[in-house]
Amino acid sequence: FGEYATHYDIIVDFNRNMLEKVSKPLESLQNEFSVAMKPDASIKERRVAIAKYRKELQLIELSLSKELATAETQIEALKQTDDLKGIYMRAVDKHIRIPAQNLKFMIPETGEMLDKSLALIDFISASKGKVEIKDGMIQVKDQSTLARINEMQADISKAGQAIQARYNEFTRQVAGKQ
Repeated sequence: FGEYATHYDIIVDFNRNMLEKVSKPLESLQNEFSVAMKPDASIKERRVAIAKYRKELQLIELSLSKELATAETQIEALKQTDDLKGIYMRAVDKHIRIPAQNLKFMIPETGEMLDKSLALIDFISASKGKVEIKDGMIQVKDQSTLARINEMQADISKAGQAIQARYNEFTRQVAGKQ
């Protein structure tokens, strides 16, 4: 590759930085979140965990944006022949742009789902006397409250399905099955 070998360092550095600044913090956050959402967790514990996840997700999004901007600036500065540029840009798309763009879409969608979860928790908290939580199960004593909770849970589920669909599309693209 001669002088062009260093061009691939942009891809390697981006992926290393993504691992350290996005993937590992996200995995740690998800593990912490799973523990906090155990069946015997109180409404307050769940609310704190969801709010923390939401806040940390915004920080991860900032890191992602910064790393992508750095990589794009470095890519723009490269001097490449047209034949190499075509090959290189396909590698950039597969290893930088597609993963970053999918994450950039998934993070706000995940944030919206978390906001809906917070709204559900707030609704349940405000419905004292009408709603009880036993062993992680919601027990509702009034039909209109039950209908609203079911509607809110359906919205959360729909948001989760949209995120899963985007993730599936992302893995399909990265695998090269476009």
